[in-house]
Amino acid sequence: MKKKKDELELALKGYIQSQKRLMLKTILRHIDFLTEEIEMLDQEVAKRVRTNQEDVERLDSIPGIATRMAEQILAEIGTDIKKQFPSAAQGLNLMKSFIIFKNRFFLIFI
Repeated sequence: MKKKKDELELALKGYIQSQKRLMLKTILRHIDFLTEEIEMLDQEVAKRVRTNQEDVERLDSIPGIATRMAEQILAEIGTDIKKQFPSAAQGLNLMKSFIIFKNRFFLIFI
């Protein structure tokens, strides 16, 4: 991202009015802030799922499920499914909500 930012600054030098340059700088600072926040949250998620790494890897092995999605699934349903869902019907209801809210799960959970 830093390389692209430098290239953008170089390309736009002299072509943009000062008020627009100020807006671009503000936007770029905001992007930097968000990038730092994402990195911090990624580290926190990694720390929290470290004890369940085997479950993450098992979910990650499903075609169409990447590591991030596997972490989200574990965050939603937990690792003790029998305790979380006393019956298969209750577990299926959650999977239906995944189908509605996360289209990419459609083929996996039908």
